[in-house]
Formats: sequence, structure tokens, C-alpha cells
Amino acid sequence: MNVFNLDLRQSTARGLKKDVDYKEVLDGNGFAHKFVNLENPKYCQMEGIIEVEALKVTNKHLNQKIIRKTKDRNTGLYWGLPISINPDTKELMCKSFTLEDRNIFDLSVPDQAIAWAILKNSTCMEGSPNLYGKPYYKVIDKEKKAAENISRRTIRQKAEVIIAKLQGSSLQEMAINLGVNVEANRNISMLTDEVYRKMEENPKSFIEMYENPQRQYISIFNRGLALGILDYNLAEGTYKYNGLQMGHTKEMAIKYLVDNNNLATSIDARCNSLENDSKEAMRLRYEEQNESNVYDEVAELRKRLMEAEALLKENNKEVEFVSPFNLTEKPKDDESEMAELRERAKALKIPGAHLPSVKKETLLAKITEAEGK
Repeated sequence: MNVFNLDLRQSTARGLKKDVDYKEVLDGNGFAHKFVNLENPKYCQMEGIIEVEALKVTNKHLNQKIIRKTKDRNTGLYWGLPISINPDTKELMCKSFTLEDRNIFDLSVPDQAIAWAILKNSTCMEGSPNLYGKPYYKVIDKEKKAAENISRRTIRQKAEVIIAKLQGSSLQEMAINLGVNVEANRNISMLTDEVYRKMEENPKSFIEMYENPQRQYISIFNRGLALGILDYNLAEGTYKYNGLQMGHTKEMAIKYLVDNNNLATSIDARCNSLENDSKEAMRLRYEEQNESNVYDEVAELRKRLMEAEALLKENNKEVEFVSPFNLTEKPKDDESEMAELRERAKALKIPGAHLPSVKKETLLAKITEAEGK
């Protein structure tokens, strides 16, 4: 929505018409005053929601401006709604409209549409053609803002669909056109992510580049520049191909390719040749590196195996297992040995041998002493 239209100013050059662009209203003395015709939709918008808020809002006081009429600097017509004549001064009295901290106008309501038409051309509204000094109020066009947000989302969605369709050489060419370093992003996922990132900076510009009828030549130019087939001569300020001047700007150089299709085809072929050579060199380097890595891994595994065998040989001896638990029961062998000692002590008539508190060492000593007598 064009909130501050210039229809009235544009009408001035053609001449304003009575009852079309303005209406005459007589004061008490019979003098005619020209008021903008607010019944004309050119000057009084009749759809949309307009929000107006004060530029400076504080808790100390409430902003309030009363507007009755404003003389248009360009046409001399009045923006206002005459409602009566002052009986004393015979002057025309116009309806007053009040602006506060925050105001909402539904332009589908005639009274609010008229109020907005008058207020937007007042001396205190930011963007008004009749602004005097610093503005006190600004317009928040929610409908326009919503439309812009929807448009931005729609454009972004369209750009995302385009990227989803890009594959192989078309993805690479688009990446080069966007200024992405393809050599540093050979992985498809990385390259796609970089294209997305560039698109997010300006989706509209991305779509314009993709839909550009000269995109083929733009790609050839950018690829040639990236591969060093084309160069920019700083001293002469021009793009060159084998000494041939193509233009002082990028646009001129691309236009030169458009006009000389054979030259564009030749540069494209050289680009493909260099890129294929580069891919083959990268493949060989990868294979050599991969082979070298395999040898290194085998050598490392052999070293670790030898170290493990040496460590196993060094520690190849029986190790007594010590339980980490505090066992309350005696091992089975100790019990049977103790039973034998008790039988021997009983036969030798050693007192106290049957007691559970007697220790094996004590009982054994008593048996040895008794057998020695």
C-alpha cells in the first residue's frame, strides 16, 4: 500500500478540477475555500489497516496532537473536513482529529479513512509532504509489512526449491557464480550448504541470477576467471582473454561473450579441460595418499603386535589370584585339614580340641608336643 501517494501533486501539472480534485466551501463572508475532495479514492484510501505511533513515548506524559486542517504546500488546497461556521468570526470550523501514543485506522470505515487522509498530510507526520520541522508520529503499515514478509518467505521457498534441483555441474556453476570457493568445498554436502548460505543473504538476488537468460555466459565468465583463463588487467582496467580486451566491467565482458558465442564456447571448453585435469590429479593424489596411509597403518599394527608379544612374554608367569572380597567362610581344604587335626587331638586326649575357637596352628603345636612325649 502506498501510504503517502503523490496523486495530488501529479494532478497539479495537469490542472486540478472542481468537484473531482477539490470542493469549494463558502465561509460566513461568502469567500470560497478549496478543500481536497475526500470522496475521491485517489486522495482517500478506502482499504487497509494503518497503525500510527508517536516517535517518542515516555511515562511522564501522553503524546497528543490535535489536527483540524493543513494547507497543502504544493497545491494550496486544504486537507480538512469543514463542519460549521463560527458565528463570531464567520470562519469555517473543521472537525478536529486527535493523535495519541498509538492509533489504529481501519480504512474500510469511512470516518477513519477520512481522518487518516487528513492526518497523513499534516505537519507532524513522518513522510508527509507538508511536514514542518521534526516529525512527531510515524506510520506502521501492518498490511504492507505482512505482504513484504509473505513475499520474502515465498521468494525464499522458491530459492530452496531451485537449490534442491541443482546437481553436479549445475550446482558447481551456481556456486562459482555466487562466489563460493569450490576447491575448498569439494564435498557435495559442503558445497550445497555454502550455496544455501549465499542464498540466505539475498534470496531475491539468487533467483534473479538463476533466471537470468545470460546465466550460461555468466557461468563461463566466472569459471574462466576462477581458473585463470581470463584475467583483469589493473593497469588498463579491463578484462582480457589471451590479450583480447573484453570490457572494462564484468557486465561488459559478459556482454562480449554473449555477442561472440564462438569465443564463449572456446573458453568453456578450456574450463572443462582444466577442471578434468584437476579432478584427475586430485584422484591420483588421493590414491597415492591412500596407499601411503595403508602402508603406514600396516607398519603401525606390526609394531604394536611385537610390543604386545614382548610384554606377554615378560609377564608369562603364574599370578596368584587375590579375591577383593572379605570371605567369611574358610576354604574347603582348611576345613577338612582341621577335622583331621581334631580327630588326632581327640585320640591323644588333648583338652579343648573340639572348641570352635581353637586355631589350627595352636592345635597342631599341641599334637606335635603330645606325640613327642
